[in-house]
Amino acid sequence: MRVSVIATLAAMCWTVAPAPSFAQIAATEPPAKRERDAIHLTDALRANDVKLAETFDGAADSLRAGHEVVILFDGRSVTALRMNQTRQKRTPLEELDLRPEEQSAWAERLGLPAAQAPRSHFELVQRLVSAGAKVFVNRNAVKLYGLSDEEIHSIATPISARQMAKLLDETDLCYTYGH
Repeated sequence: MRVSVIATLAAMCWTVAPAPSFAQIAATEPPAKRERDAIHLTDALRANDVKLAETFDGAADSLRAGHEVVILFDGRSVTALRMNQTRQKRTPLEELDLRPEEQSAWAERLGLPAAQAPRSHFELVQRLVSAGAKVFVNRNAVKLYGLSDEEIHSIATPISARQMAKLLDETDLCYTYGH
């Protein structure tokens, strides 16, 4: 009798459950993670700079591919977002005009009529934001350059250096602009 109890217990413990169907496996897998690409601006922005144009080209490519895009103003680039009180609160980024050929290229790339083409880098960032990009500014860098959060244009959300580092750590691809 003892052998039959052991055999019964063994049969109960080693019973093989049926393999889950493909539908059950698919339903339990987490959804695919959306890739995050970063545009990391670390230096003062220069007019007619090919590197700056290539950096923003990368942002447009990433958005077109369906990736999450974060534009990070860090280091000296934070000064490009400073609102000038004597110039109707315009920022240096708004004063970085795009050349006419760049405007045409961006209108085509963004699927806009020529009349709606971005005329400055600020308008270009606005278009990228309307396409889904998020803009952040390093609050620590803002303070290092003697600025306050209130002086920074509201297109960018101020975050700490630690938060910026976390965003960069969680980035799949990073386009960096610096000299």
